[in-house]
Amino acid sequence: MKIKKIVIFGVAIVLLGVFLPRIISGSGVRGYHGEEEVFARFAMKQTELALGGSLEPLLIPGMYVASIKQLSPESTSCAYEPFLVEHKYEATVRLVSWFGIPYGKIEIDCEGASSVERF
Repeated sequence: MKIKKIVIFGVAIVLLGVFLPRIISGSGVRGYHGEEEVFARFAMKQTELALGGSLEPLLIPGMYVASIKQLSPESTSCAYEPFLVEHKYEATVRLVSWFGIPYGKIEIDCEGASSVERF
């Protein structure tokens, strides 16, 4: 009986550690509209691709778009979906590890290039 309670408690802690960052941070995409929302979705997908191919995504159950800045005020085509995004943008995606602990950030630009900074 004691072992069963310990196992249930352990599973509950693991589930809390995995799902808490997703619940707290969300994706951050809903805070943007128009071109910025399209670019926010692109930044989230590029972040998933940048982290893929390793075991690192197991440490990062949550991520959200923290900021988007327009790089040029003139109408210049972004390499990503030029028919949807007419300006050049750069997004910062924050990475959150288990239990909501900050893990790092990734900067994504229009061409999909990224720079990763781990805390």
